[in-house]
Amino acid sequence: MKTYTFHITVDYMPKTWRRVELAEHQTLRDLHVAIQDAFDWDPDDDIAFIVGDKPLEGGEIYDLSFDDDWDVDEYDADWDEDEDGDDEDGGVDALIDGLSALAADDRSPSEKLEEMLVLLENDPQARSQVRQMLIDEMGLPAFMADMILNGLRSLTGMLSEEQLTAFMDNELAVKNAAITTLESLGLGVDKTMLYVYGEDEWRFIVRVETINDSAGDDAFYPLMLDGDGPAPEQYFDDDEEGDDGLAWLWEEEDDSEEED
Repeated sequence: MKTYTFHITVDYMPKTWRRVELAEHQTLRDLHVAIQDAFDWDPDDDIAFIVGDKPLEGGEIYDLSFDDDWDVDEYDADWDEDEDGDDEDGGVDALIDGLSALAADDRSPSEKLEEMLVLLENDPQARSQVRQMLIDEMGLPAFMADMILNGLRSLTGMLSEEQLTAFMDNELAVKNAAITTLESLGLGVDKTMLYVYGEDEWRFIVRVETINDSAGDDAFYPLMLDGDGPAPEQYFDDDEEGDDGLAWLWEEEDDSEEED
């Protein structure tokens, strides 16, 4: 049996790391839960793995919605609709029709994309509707939809006209982390992935450290191997932290400056 040993570091906290080992048949969801266990967190939010040499520049996205994974709707039937069941589908449909017409005209892909970006940047209602469409129609976690919209101009600015054409003609491909096995990813030693967790967009760098092609099948995977450094707090206290939830990361540095 083949196993993969992953070295996980927290973005902004390179001295904090953990190592976990998983079997080839296990999924990205299993890796997600293993990472949460390794840092003593609870796997209770949306997540995404982004796989690629440059994950933020066109990597493949594998996501997992907490609501879908744990069937939250079975216990919480609150809907973002009014009493008549109107969830503004008409507004979303109108927006989709408008974007479809935009994609169908004779202008170059860059010209059409620029009009779309200007619309999203200047029309809060249009942006909100596109965000909801990414969540409802494409299954993206809310934080991932926000990441895409916030970085859309910079990301598309790196594309050629040919790539822009493909971007305008095809939907973003998002795959299901719950059914994607580690073996199916074709991972090699030193291959890295970006693991993004929750609305606070915690980022973890996940690197394949070793691959064991002859691992014993008597162990119960995933295995928590070792690690170093304090685990970050999973949730921030808004009353204490204010608007800067990551302020604690610089507390040690500030203290050292005061001593000088």
